[in-house]
Amino acid sequence: LALLTTFDAGTRVVANQEIAAEDVRRQAEHLNVDLVGVPLHSGRSYEEHISLGLDVLRREGAEEVVLLFGDLHLESIKAWREHRLKPLPLVAGCLYPVFHVPYEEL
Repeated sequence: LALLTTFDAGTRVVANQEIAAEDVRRQAEHLNVDLVGVPLHSGRSYEEHISLGLDVLRREGAEEVVLLFGDLHLESIKAWREHRLKPLPLVAGCLYPVFHVPYEEL
């Protein structure tokens, strides 16, 4: 089990979440989960960045991974992830455990 998260290379903030990468590091440490931080730079596609993160997991011995996302309700984002990330090497699937779960239940 590992946490793979992307963040802006310049600001070191997780995009769309406005959470500092350092906070994610502390959360992973608290949960005793390995963290693969993927800095996003201009000049590469998002998929290329994710592939670099997956390469880290592969070098650590992963043969396949299932990507979990915290998306709540945006079908377009979910469809994009399925179309663009699921075909990447190592990716066995994508899961969305809180998709369509009402805010009140979270």
